[in-house]
Amino acid sequence: MPLEPLSHELNSFAARHGLTDRLTATAVVEAANRLAEGRFVATSVHHGRLIVTVPDAEARHLAQPTIPAFIAALNEALGQRRIYGVTFRLAAHERQ
Repeated sequence: MPLEPLSHELNSFAARHGLTDRLTATAVVEAANRLAEGRFVATSVHHGRLIVTVPDAEARHLAQPTIPAFIAALNEALGQRRIYGVTFRLAAHERQ
């Protein structure tokens, strides 16, 4: 039985258990929060959509026009197109 490099085994394990997707989502959320500069808080990624929380409808209204440029900057920072849209969640609804 030939020996495989440990990195191959780890990559295979991560792929079988969906860990690569989770690690990628974590990197996307971290990059998004750096770029957001407090306008909203990125919480997760779901099928190419970044889920963000804003404190209220006014904050959503103010952030909405900046989203196309934000997505472009985020994908550039990530080195590939991973995010296609943003879904806003109001913080008041998150606490319930």
